[in-house]
Amino acid sequence: MTNTAEAGGAKRKRKQFGRHGKPHRIDGLDLRTSAGRRYSAHFRALVAEFGDADIPRLKEVAAHRATLEQMQIEALGLDYWKAAKARDGIVSLARLISKQETVLRAAKEAKAAEPQKPQTLADFLANRPKAAVDA
Repeated sequence: MTNTAEAGGAKRKRKQFGRHGKPHRIDGLDLRTSAGRRYSAHFRALVAEFGDADIPRLKEVAAHRATLEQMQIEALGLDYWKAAKARDGIVSLARLISKQETVLRAAKEAKAAEPQKPQTLADFLANRPKAAVDA
């Protein structure tokens, strides 16, 4: 069996297995490595804190957090002058992360403040627990 369609001869589009249901993945980052596991931990912490409404922004903040953590580790092993430059980079990256998290918090608060859509009687009856139906 070939990879071409029967009638037109055009190639079928191949599916990318393993990419569905894994929004935290970043191309080029192996999640089996220590850096990948740290990124994944940061991503999970951000989803727990802010929810999963804005996945691309959460991926960006998680990547910045992982980079900041790595920069802090590297700055400890440098001599005085190189460490001073590294500290400047750490401060600027920490400020960027803080600004991004402020935007995420504001979006979360705005979503929580918006009025809820009133539930219809049909929705209520469809979603009530089984115990309430049997009683």
